[in-house]
Amino acid sequence: MFRIAHLLFLIPLSLAGSLPTLKTNSLVIAEIEQTLNRFSLAVDTHDWNMLSTVFTRDAVGIFGPGAPQIEGLSTLTQALRAQLEGTISLHFLSTQTVDHTGPRSVFAVSYLQGTFFGQGNLTGQTYTTYGRYLDTLILTESGWRVNNKTLVRTARIGNPAISS
Repeated sequence: MFRIAHLLFLIPLSLAGSLPTLKTNSLVIAEIEQTLNRFSLAVDTHDWNMLSTVFTRDAVGIFGPGAPQIEGLSTLTQALRAQLEGTISLHFLSTQTVDHTGPRSVFAVSYLQGTFFGQGNLTGQTYTTYGRYLDTLILTESGWRVNNKTLVRTARIGNPAISS
């Protein structure tokens, strides 16, 4: 179901008149940021069902340079689960920008710091990746959902065996 903030976001500025566009846009941006943040929460808590509140059914993900393109919510969920199940991680997003690209779409950039903590014979070791998520989101009947997510890495430190 569409919320009033969704509808106000779609009103052209020429028709909006004296509507409080800054506040309206802030509400929509907050909803978009919540969608992006749920991705981090889902992968860190291994709540794979939560990914359905993040991605569209036909979403595409590319998680690093040279990584394969993963298509579809089900395939994305399976790939993330296979990669991250059993790991302890914390994904932090910051420095987010959201740009309107169409009447029902936005492009968001979020800085990322993802830290993985070693277990077993790797206890005490960490692996941290730094970069940016590039996300295209579309407004669906269920709210804002990621239709395309790309990870652009800028640096990595630590033992990469921890995240595999």
